Amino acid sequence: MRVIHRSDIDFLSIDRMVDFYFEVGCDGLTVLGVLGESNKLDPAEALAVAERVIKRAKDKPVIVGVSSPGF
Repeated sequence: MRVIHRSDIDFLSIDRMVDFYFEVGCDGLTVLGVLGESNKLDPAEALAVAERVIKRAKDKPVIVGVSSPGF
């Protein structure tokens, strides 16, 4: 299993994804759930992704999964 490093996280794509979902009418987002790659992120990387999505979402609700081992 390859460990993802913060420098490998594609934050621009995260921004585009967040923008897309709100542009098509989503009321909120869930990130770092059990079906994504959250289990490959260390806690600092997961926090960086969560912070990026929350900041981009502005006043929209964001649910952050905490089901990864070690959280």
